[in-house]
Amino acid sequence: MKRIFKFLTKPKKEVKQTKPIELPKRQFNEVALDLETLALEETSVILSIGLVPFNMDSYNDLLHTLNLEREEDLQVISSVIFTHIRELPTSRYYKLDILDQFEKGRIASKSTLDFWKKQALINSEAASVLDRSASDITLEDSLTDILEHLTTYVEPMNYHGSGRIVCRGYDFDCGKLESALGMYEGKKAPWNHSRRRCSRSLIDAYFDTTKGFSGLTKPVNMVAHSALDDAAWDATQLIMGRGLR
Repeated sequence: MKRIFKFLTKPKKEVKQTKPIELPKRQFNEVALDLETLALEETSVILSIGLVPFNMDSYNDLLHTLNLEREEDLQVISSVIFTHIRELPTSRYYKLDILDQFEKGRIASKSTLDFWKKQALINSEAASVLDRSASDITLEDSLTDILEHLTTYVEPMNYHGSGRIVCRGYDFDCGKLESALGMYEGKKAPWNHSRRRCSRSLIDAYFDTTKGFSGLTKPVNMVAHSALDDAAWDATQLIMGRGLR
């Protein structure tokens, strides 16, 4: 835009036409995001973050890469694709320091704490996210890595870009992450409102369902309420939904 105004205010005798600079294409067009938290509000303490870059239109390519036939049982296909994208080195899982966030004013709710107490009885692997560990990282450090990771591997998620971020609810998890980014100077969400997508709505549209789930049985190696597994499963359902249209 500045260049256009420059030409308008100070015309030149000759304008040389140059080819636009072609930036290297990034590997993925979409990224699935999932958070596990201690409240529903945007200012909630974040327990963990799952981030899975993927390509929604990659169903046929994945069938070929993973030696799968289109005629195979869909449960088998979905399980193999889920495991594959979850284990990709570009998929990220962050388990966060809780006390660090409480000190910065982020909150917890009794109802969500009660939910996690119940999970401890029936889903101890998922509930282990509440156990403090020496490997826990600060919220700020996780956000720094996330911003760099998205910039490296996902197409730009702005008005002119083709990248998209998908999560359960248009502004549910995205809103919490944006709130967290706003706590630190110089950190800003790399997506704008036009590049957000609700995975529930997309899954309903692809599979003709109404609850945001495809009807496919979750893989046996999936841990429910694990941020990484939930993000990978959403990505899997979107890949299959688009591929089976």
